[in-house]
This record gives sequence, C-alpha cells and structure tokens, in this order.
Amino acid sequence: MAPMKDKSVQQLYEELAESIAEDDARVVVKYDYEVTDVDMERASIFCLGAPEYNSQTAKFIGDSDYDVSFTEEGFSVDGIEYNQEGNAALVNVRNPYNDDYDVTFYFGNSPQAEFKASYMFFYTMFSYVIFEDGNAIDRGKWEIPKGPLYRELD
Repeated sequence: MAPMKDKSVQQLYEELAESIAEDDARVVVKYDYEVTDVDMERASIFCLGAPEYNSQTAKFIGDSDYDVSFTEEGFSVDGIEYNQEGNAALVNVRNPYNDDYDVTFYFGNSPQAEFKASYMFFYTMFSYVIFEDGNAIDRGKWEIPKGPLYRELD
C-alpha cells in the first residue's frame, strides 16, 4: 500500500468505501455523481468527504435543518467551529427523501484527518462526533426520530 501522502483524495475515499463494503454485503458503493433520487428514497446513505469532494454532502447539508455548515477554514457543528487541519466529523441526520432512513456524513478539513478516525462506527449512537487527529473530542445528540443507523446505548 502506498503511503497516504502519495495517494490521491479519490484513492483514499475509494479505499475507505471498499473497507466499509467488505463488512456488509448489502452495501453498495457509488461515486457521488452516480447516486440517484431513487437511491436516496430507498436506503440509508453514507457520504464520504467534505463538499469539495462529494456533491451529495453539499446537497444534504445545504438542505438540512441541522446545525452543520462549511466555512472556508473548516466546518461548524452545533454552533462550534472546527478549523484545525486534523478535524473531522461523523454526522448522522434523517434522510430528507425518506424519514425511514438516515444520511451519515464523514468529512474533515483534510482527507488525512478523516482516515485517522479508525473507530468512527463505534460512535453511531451519537448524532455527531468531532475528531481531532483521530481522537474523539466532542459528541452530541440532536432530537431526531430513530432510524436504521441509530443505536441506543445499552
């Protein structure tokens, strides 16, 4: 495997998507431009990458009622700005096309920041988790109805 700095952003996202798909045969991996409205209506969606890398992230975040936005320097979640290069976020919201499903986003201020958070799926019980250099530094829950990606703490 080539060192991360020698890989393109697209290669990094492809590897992450493939590793997620390996764990579940029901997972279908598509490029952002391949996702259709029918896909959105019939499934939970996992969007990898900030808006400059994933048009679906831009579309969903822009259409959502949740407190997530992107700035020139980074991103903001729940009113707090995260502008460090090592910041990444895992954010779960209700799918606006079908509220039986969720949309989960994983994005960061640099592609390398996203690939340091290897335990991101450990945090699926939260609406959002903020990472800095791979470590969770903040988390929270929004009042949203339960969907298929939501899990209660035991």
